[in-house]
Amino acid sequence: MRPLKFGAGQPHTRLEDPPLVMGQGKFVADCMPEESLRAAVLRSPHAHAKFKIVSLDAAKAIPGVKLILT
Repeated sequence: MRPLKFGAGQPHTRLEDPPLVMGQGKFVADCMPEESLRAAVLRSPHAHAKFKIVSLDAAKAIPGVKLILT
């Protein structure tokens, strides 16, 4: 069976890797505007655990916190 000219099983030359490996590339995190927001997700380390959130006041008091979802 002849190999396909294009498609499955053919090598693909990745052009973006050499600049990133040599420190000359740009990552998305390097291009973020000053006013950009970031997200953090906190999950329970216990599967199927039931817990109760008593207060979010401490989290709201952290400088830069814009939104808390529960």
